[in-house]
Parts: sequence; structure tokens; C-alpha cells
Amino acid sequence: FARHHPSFRFYWIVEYDVDYTGNWSDFFSDFVDNHSDMLATTVFRYDFCPNWCHWPKLKVSFLIRQANYLRTLCCIARYSNAALSCLDRAYKKGWSGHFECLIPTTLYANGLSIEDFGGDGEFVKPGNINKYYFNNPGDSYCQPGSFTVSANTFDPAAFRPLLHHPVKY
Repeated sequence: FARHHPSFRFYWIVEYDVDYTGNWSDFFSDFVDNHSDMLATTVFRYDFCPNWCHWPKLKVSFLIRQANYLRTLCCIARYSNAALSCLDRAYKKGWSGHFECLIPTTLYANGLSIEDFGGDGEFVKPGNINKYYFNNPGDSYCQPGSFTVSANTFDPAAFRPLLHHPVKY
């Protein structure tokens, strides 16, 4: 899509099982002035969870210290045109691995900016901590929270507007 529409500055990906309990227009407009090359959820470094099962699948063409391996949940993400161009070049060079570590690690290793929408951690801007979702990235399923990997007990009516994943009713 980006190759056919290279004039776009940013591209959003929202999986079918992501919901926002507020107004989507409000959510998207909150990031209009944000220039990060990648916005995603649950961004953390290798050292936070070194036993994550997908790290060993990461294959890159130059040495990147494990401390600079990043992981995200990409169920909802925004990519800049520069980010998608960088990923295209990396894939053509043979970079591979689970996309939730390949994408952020590739971008970070190539000097592009990564930001977490608003959970908790070093990649979240101070004013956005737990603003758009909450979860527990130290748990394999990110439970408990509003933005998790498996069906959860999150009650959207009990909270302010938040991202909710997965929506499995």
C-alpha cells in the first residue's frame, strides 16, 4: 500500500479485534502532531523479558546489541513513510523474525523513533502514562489489563476511554 501511496506521511494498522471505548476520531486526533516513526503498544527492551519465546527468531544483517532489541504489540500501530521504507530495505536484505520484535528493532537500529501510545515504560511520553491502555508486559498474555494478548475480563464500561484488545465477546 505504501509503495502505491508514497505521498502519505503516516499509515495506520488496526487489527479487527482492537476496540477503543471512546471516540476513534478523538484518539487519532491526539496523534496528529506526533512525528514518531512508529507508534504502538507495550514497547519494551530485551532485558525486560529475556525469556520471550520469539527473541531467538530475530535475524538481522549487522550486529545489534541485545540491549537494543525491542518488542511491541503491533495490533494497533502507526508507521511513518520513512519507517515502512526502512522495513522494506531490511526485508530485502534478509532481515527476518517475529514481526513484534523485527519491526521495532529494525527501526530503532536504523535511528528511527519509536513511541508507546500510552501504557507504562520508557517509551511512553510522561503525559501519556496509562492514558490509552494498561497491561502487564511482564506476563506472557499481558494480563491483567485493557490491552492483552488473550481474551480478558476488562469491562469497558468501568473505565475512561481506553484501547481494548483482544475483543473476544
